[in-house]
Amino acid sequence: MQKNMNYALLILTNLLLLFTSYQAFSFQDIDKLLANPDITWVGEVYVDYHPHINILAPESEDSKNQHETIDYNAIEILKIKKQVSDDQLSPLPTLLSSKIFELNSKNFNLYKEADLKEKLSYKAYQEIIQQEVDEVKITFDPETYEQLIQVIKIPLNTSHIKQFRLKQVLSYNSKTNELNITPIALAPLQSINKFGSLPEKALFWMPIKEAFTTINLDHASIDWAKRFNKNISSDSIKTIKGTNNLSNLFIDMMTGYRTSPSTTKMYQIKHDHDQLIPFEPSFIQNIGIGLDTVISFNRETFEEMIEIVDIRLAAKDLPKIRITQDWAWDNKTQRMQIRVVGFAPIIYKADRNGNYSYTPFYYIRSKK
Repeated sequence: MQKNMNYALLILTNLLLLFTSYQAFSFQDIDKLLANPDITWVGEVYVDYHPHINILAPESEDSKNQHETIDYNAIEILKIKKQVSDDQLSPLPTLLSSKIFELNSKNFNLYKEADLKEKLSYKAYQEIIQQEVDEVKITFDPETYEQLIQVIKIPLNTSHIKQFRLKQVLSYNSKTNELNITPIALAPLQSINKFGSLPEKALFWMPIKEAFTTINLDHASIDWAKRFNKNISSDSIKTIKGTNNLSNLFIDMMTGYRTSPSTTKMYQIKHDHDQLIPFEPSFIQNIGIGLDTVISFNRETFEEMIEIVDIRLAAKDLPKIRITQDWAWDNKTQRMQIRVVGFAPIIYKADRNGNYSYTPFYYIRSKK
């Protein structure tokens, strides 16, 4: 009996070690990607996400000044549990920023840097969240009406955490013509003091638990989940293997799509991002090199003009990628789960009125 129990314990221990190793590789070790001859390009990028703000007009100067970013940042709520308090007449929605102040020592797993090499102690974590930070208070002299700026010390709180920085690795398999996106680590950012007394910084880094299938939002331990559609500039991605950048890679990928139009699963986005409709093979076999019908209007006569144009694309025409991800916070494990739903190259083109904008060219769903 004792022998069987020891044998079962040994198997369980090995399984736990195997699972731990798998998780460690999934968010830490990229050596296999760099050594794999089929992986011809690897890029690394740090992207700042606004978890509570929709930014749909990134070219707007007002948006840039208000949110300190010009990136498209679209959010859809998947699950938000409201917090009930006697101090509030109405329940308040759970904020992601509140989660970082509630970590306990049971499943504690934080790191000092994005490389996830040096762990952060629970004591050091408590010192971070209990620190006092500079707060700028603006008042006016009642006699002279002169603006007075006063810097005071207050405890760090959720209002100081407006953005989260996500480290991601993108890799291209030239054999399968697939682009993979792997979320690595997430950091809450201490907000920028516009008067320069408080620098922006990552407080600590949390390893990501990557989800490869649809996240079960019915689980009781998940009370915060959102879907993000985020534009990322190709220029912001640091190449760590290969010579191309992501924009050049999109051109190479379309060459592969054209050689296998019947097996390529590519989608167009209809009805305000709600529906993905598969492209016909006839479209895919000419993608990036075909002809298109452009309808415009004569400015003097207002007569409709139809012109057939060559839409052969170059790398400069695809300057960004839009990545769709589901984020879900698990209170039990104190980890963020992220599932990459898919991606879309962003094309810079004009509409019928000659106004240029960034729009998804096609959409590729992640394999389950």
